[in-house]
Amino acid sequence: MLDVVVIGGGIAGLWVLDRLAAAGFSAILLERAALGAGQTIAAQGIIHGGAKYEVEGKGTAASESIAAMPDRWRASLRGERAPDLTAAKVLTERHLMLARGFGLKAELASRLLQARRSRLDRAEWPEACALIAQLRRVIGLEEPVVDVPSVLQAFAAQQRERVHRAEVVALHQDGDSVRLTLRGPHGRPGELAARFAVLAAGAANHLLLPAARQQLRPLHMVLARGAPGPLFAHLLVGPARPALTITSHALEQGFVWYLGGDLAERGVALDAEALIKQARTEIAAAFGAAATTGMRFATKRIDRAEGAMPGKRRPDGAVLQQEGRVLALWPTKLALAPAAAEQALAWLRGKASPGERGPLPLADWPRPEVAHALWEDVEQWN
Repeated sequence: MLDVVVIGGGIAGLWVLDRLAAAGFSAILLERAALGAGQTIAAQGIIHGGAKYEVEGKGTAASESIAAMPDRWRASLRGERAPDLTAAKVLTERHLMLARGFGLKAELASRLLQARRSRLDRAEWPEACALIAQLRRVIGLEEPVVDVPSVLQAFAAQQRERVHRAEVVALHQDGDSVRLTLRGPHGRPGELAARFAVLAAGAANHLLLPAARQQLRPLHMVLARGAPGPLFAHLLVGPARPALTITSHALEQGFVWYLGGDLAERGVALDAEALIKQARTEIAAAFGAAATTGMRFATKRIDRAEGAMPGKRRPDGAVLQQEGRVLALWPTKLALAPAAAEQALAWLRGKASPGERGPLPLADWPRPEVAHALWEDVEQWN
């Protein structure tokens, strides 16, 4: 019998699959649509190290749990540690913190300039920074930004024989196994049994495990095509408020900025037209009205699924919940996927050792493609 079935082909599920296979467990992954579809492909790709939490006043436990993640990701991106992600693209090795007008509070600046963060001289500023009025300080954060589709491609290439396109219609536990009813492309039916199951399907976890306790944290992201140049930064508009979190992606002509931060959180209450108007206003205030002249915009709503916390507070790290032979996990952030995978592996090792190796099931079922980047699927730019 198969040792483990992983359900959900986002970054968490793929990282879990890799760790299980490396540890000798017979494991496969099921994804009903495309790898990364949903929450993962909508991530900005920032491998946070905790600086954003310090700025927001949410440090200590949250920043400590994520502090090791940039180095953990770099080890894989350089091929120094499994999984081998050398085929993935790193967009920048250093994310920036930009403070304009007010500057930074002295105590906050002191914390940010400790260990692996540095104040950049003006000659080191990206070209787009020259447009920012009253820019007083640029701090370099040793937090890489990855191209998310290329990370998914790297996983897919290494685990091709273990990844299948299938929807889990029902999940049942009996004494010594987890039994799944499947539906493949074109309605193809199927069944599968495994000793254990790991749910890494984000917001869909509770559909397969009703006892799973989760919460949703919505965002309304903005895409701005025709941006004035590449930029990877948190732009602060108050002593502890990142108004815009900007990542950049090259198109055939020019760049698209992918905008999160406070704008995306406030944008939940706005429709697309109102949010685009707000984005234009905030970009113009920071970079000058001329910067928005050639820009065209689109928006994307996202529901980030997290393990439920008292008072719906943001989890400090990955959240795992167990019911019998099923483990549900939510990494909370893209950066925390390695930590979530290690916790899932530790849970399984505490339950059982790898079983006898045999042929993997569903060998003739199709493989899912990798989800498209959001800007590739925009039907209309406004």
